[in-house]
Amino acid sequence: MVVPHPHSILPDGGVQTSMIADRSVARRLATHTVARRARWLIPAIVVAGLILSLSTVALGNSPGFDTLLDWALAMVLGVIVGGVITLPMLVLMWWMTLRQVRTLIPDGTLLTSEFGADWIGYGADGIHTRLRLSELDRIRVSRTHLVAFVAGQPVLIIPRELVPNEVAEGIVQRHREIRAVHRPGDAGAQGSGAEHAGVDGPGSARIVNDADGTTVATMVADRGLPMRLVRATFTGSSLVLCVVAVAILVAWAIIDDAEGAGILVSAPVIGAVVFVGVLATSYWQLFARLRRLMPVGAQLYVRYSPDRVEATYGTVATSVSLADVTRIRETRAAIDLCHGRTPVLTIPADMMPPGFVDHVRTNRNT
Repeated sequence: MVVPHPHSILPDGGVQTSMIADRSVARRLATHTVARRARWLIPAIVVAGLILSLSTVALGNSPGFDTLLDWALAMVLGVIVGGVITLPMLVLMWWMTLRQVRTLIPDGTLLTSEFGADWIGYGADGIHTRLRLSELDRIRVSRTHLVAFVAGQPVLIIPRELVPNEVAEGIVQRHREIRAVHRPGDAGAQGSGAEHAGVDGPGSARIVNDADGTTVATMVADRGLPMRLVRATFTGSSLVLCVVAVAILVAWAIIDDAEGAGILVSAPVIGAVVFVGVLATSYWQLFARLRRLMPVGAQLYVRYSPDRVEATYGTVATSVSLADVTRIRETRAAIDLCHGRTPVLTIPADMMPPGFVDHVRTNRNT
């Protein structure tokens, strides 16, 4: 059982807890992430193996498979094949996830959680995110983590050490009470019209240089913004790589089965279908999450200072220290500020002031 760290009380009555990350934090987060993905990955691959096994027997017209027992054995073989394929995939996925998590949260990182009356905050060194409880679909507290969900996907995963017992015991009920009064999107739409943002209308941006040396960009979300940000996440090179992979699998199937009798149920084609299904699922999940967090009419606000970027999208507030930005990825639709290879803040291209990307690259050599 993970023991929560001591906490302090914030001036507004919220609760704050801090800890220094060690290797176990990254291992537990990687295990949690892979276990969640395995819930749908394992059944998908096992079913694919089952289909492949049964179709091979059916198309082969084997006289040895006439009884129900023979078909049952074929089904068992398909499940075994699917399981054998799944195990190394999960190990590889866990290793890659662990590397990514250790890039984001290396040993010695200061982790901080904050719990207010109607919000949750979580930070790792110079990167901090805050969400309103009304925007969350579900909160789950386990022995190792507190997980907040939006559109069925986790948006915050907080180590259990950073969740005081009194918070863990009451936050789920408090979330239900808030959701009974405020529906998702209500808070994000309040005061977010074009007249409040100082812009011409949804989709148009306004950039102003303040006297204190900071730059403020405002914009009202339009209907197409979530899709533009999704397209920015899946870059052209990654999509080309996916198309090439699928083409290779299909070509393999055609060469392997010149007669075409069983091409639709051959191993390469089934692999291509699973591959495309996983990619499409990731695409849709990201779109659904962004559409919830950035509803039409939500005000987007980004403040640029020489050493930090602070963004508020609807009711989601994110603060990123430029010292933690190691890479910048640019597309026509958006700019990704990345820590390692993981985007920590995505900014619509229309809200990026001229020269800021060059400023970051010059000072951080990104």
